[in-house]
Amino acid sequence: MDAARRDRITNLGRVGKADRRGAAAAAGAIRTAILEAVGDGMHDPVELASVVSAARAEGDPYGAHQRLF
Repeated sequence: MDAARRDRITNLGRVGKADRRGAAAAAGAIRTAILEAVGDGMHDPVELASVVSAARAEGDPYGAHQRLF
């Protein structure tokens, strides 16, 4: 939040939602998921978007936690 206050973050929607794998590993995981999907014959942009969403969700630091409210 300090970085946002100092205008050092360009995307405020990502504050506190960093990928637990780190940026490079997250990018590699997304790339691998896309290459595997295309290799399996998937070319529909909507389906590929769901592959990317699934790959991103694997690194969600809050994905395994249940919300209280």
